[in-house]
Amino acid sequence: MDRDTPGTSVAESFTRKAAAAQKWPVLTLDTAVGDLIRLAGLTLDVGCGPGSVTCRMAGRAGEVAGLDVTPAMLALARQAGQEQRIENVSWYLGDACSIPFKDSAFSIVTSRYVFHHIEDQKIAFEEMARVCETGGTILLADVAPDPGTRRAFDRVERLKDSSHRRSLTPGEFTGLAREYGLSGIRTSAFRLEMDLNGQGQAAGWDRETADRIRQIYNDDIGKNVLGVSACRYGNAIRFSYPSLILAGMKNA
Repeated sequence: MDRDTPGTSVAESFTRKAAAAQKWPVLTLDTAVGDLIRLAGLTLDVGCGPGSVTCRMAGRAGEVAGLDVTPAMLALARQAGQEQRIENVSWYLGDACSIPFKDSAFSIVTSRYVFHHIEDQKIAFEEMARVCETGGTILLADVAPDPGTRRAFDRVERLKDSSHRRSLTPGEFTGLAREYGLSGIRTSAFRLEMDLNGQGQAAGWDRETADRIRQIYNDDIGKNVLGVSACRYGNAIRFSYPSLILAGMKNA
């Protein structure tokens, strides 16, 4: 059941990005986690975007629902599902802070690079826990800078994308999981490699913004104040997002 949601800067931002969304690097949560979890049963992908991960999960889950706040992204997701002839995926328009499903509706609830766009991250995590059944698993991946670099990291990410709210540190993610009753919490840190020019093209930065960001990254080479390990490759600047995968089981 698709439902309308009020316009937000997140929806506006990702509407602009929709044309390039299918070229984004894909991190499949089940592959990245390895044998940490086997997806099965009813699965909800919160902030599914163009559906890349959602469609891949469909091969290992009974039924999958993809939820996103941006209609343009859901249009891409539906198209992807149709092109791949996937019959066990449904798509829903909705907000991570008000998930339009009943309590304990899913055995697996996932989220990929969504939390740093959310204004009230506690409510979003609470909602994910609410719709997850007892004994089910919550699994998420997101940027997770160290406490010492988080402020500088966030400042530049907001310059890149005004829908960026606030990143959470690894300790804050673990704290949320404990606060909302998850047990058996396991985490895995990794670096998501990116090319700055490619990111700018995908995001549609104007020339002034692109030049400013490039200068910030250039100045950070060898210093790593941003925590992204920026370095030069010829005329290009490459960097890596400090990221975290977290999984935990919902208790009664």
